[in-house]
Amino acid sequence: MSEKENDDLNKGKKVRKWLAEFIKPFLATLAALILAGYIATIISSSIMTSPPTYSSSDSIDTYGALNSSIRWDYRLHPPPKLYFIFPKDIWAYFDFDVKNIENSFNLSDYKGISFYIKGNQEDQLMEFNVFTHNVTLNHEVYQYTNNHLIVRTNWRHETIYFNDLVRTPWTTEWYPGSSEKPDLNSVFAFGFAVKTDHATQNQIWIDEIYLIKNNDERLLLMNFDGNKEPGLNGVLGQWHSGWGYRS
Repeated sequence: MSEKENDDLNKGKKVRKWLAEFIKPFLATLAALILAGYIATIISSSIMTSPPTYSSSDSIDTYGALNSSIRWDYRLHPPPKLYFIFPKDIWAYFDFDVKNIENSFNLSDYKGISFYIKGNQEDQLMEFNVFTHNVTLNHEVYQYTNNHLIVRTNWRHETIYFNDLVRTPWTTEWYPGSSEKPDLNSVFAFGFAVKTDHATQNQIWIDEIYLIKNNDERLLLMNFDGNKEPGLNGVLGQWHSGWGYRS
């Protein structure tokens, strides 16, 4: 092989090497852009066709365990599960709260609460929560829970004992000085909640809510049969529902 032919061969090798080094990254980048555009189109379409929906409402229903009851409807449909927009915690609740935030319910004479409950879905896991507060410390609120309440499609009589309630993880994290058990002298609210990490909806009926005294006597809190404004030991309260989430 002549020296010229050898030079031409080397030049050809260099050109092919340069083309390979240029084309491979170019093709890889192009493929990545096409894939990213495809994914973005799917995401945009999903978001546009499935907007997030959050609702939680309550109403008196003539259907009940005994006469009428409260019906709690909730619908929690979060956005598509993308790490940068999906909420970490989503919940709906139905609570009995003090009307005046400066007041407290005193439940120190009571050891628990009983009620009838049913739902439209079998084996719906729910929570019963008690919130205490300290109005002298910027109104700090501490949550205690029994997260083992299972709702079924037939009426069931349930009893929750306050001594079984434990601090929620966020209470322990944000208020490490809070007591391990709820201070029943300073109850801000108590009631029911559903937490989820996926789309869910249900109807829950609740009726005949009694507080159980330490001596086992029972005090009717609400049976949802009349229009009497609810209260407890002279402190007015209100039943209300809602929803929330943390990002």
